[in-house]
Amino acid sequence: MKICDKCFQDQEIISFIQANSTEERICPCCAAHGRLFELSELLDYFIAFLSVFKFDNENGVAIEKLIQNDWAFFVSNEICDKILIEIFNVASIGLILGVNNETLQKGNEIKVSYIDKIQESVSYWGQLKEDLKWRMRYLTNIDEMFKLGWNTLFEDFE
Repeated sequence: MKICDKCFQDQEIISFIQANSTEERICPCCAAHGRLFELSELLDYFIAFLSVFKFDNENGVAIEKLIQNDWAFFVSNEICDKILIEIFNVASIGLILGVNNETLQKGNEIKVSYIDKIQESVSYWGQLKEDLKWRMRYLTNIDEMFKLGWNTLFEDFE
């Protein structure tokens, strides 16, 4: 599937497509005139991006809604749906999200939440903000930082 730089709002993706595209036409995905690029060339990026989510049918939010609300990644919800459907058809996203293929094929709304590591990071950040506002003005106690887990926050994302 071909997509273009106009399908996205994310500046990093837009710049990447503009720098690497050799074709400029009407996009079959968004119908805008833009720099076309093969979606399959971005699969590794999207798989890494989608790996921050986990399937959560009980407490989760529709994956398209979460991506658009938190990241404003795509130019519209419709384009988000089109591209995600194509990615789900090509890659084994079910394995990444912990969803069986039957759920994906039935067209059920895929509800997700952030993986535990992301939720912990947000929690640490919230705690640090509150500590800086109300308990301590400066970060002078390194032991406190280790207690909050800041030394391990990004180990899994390297």
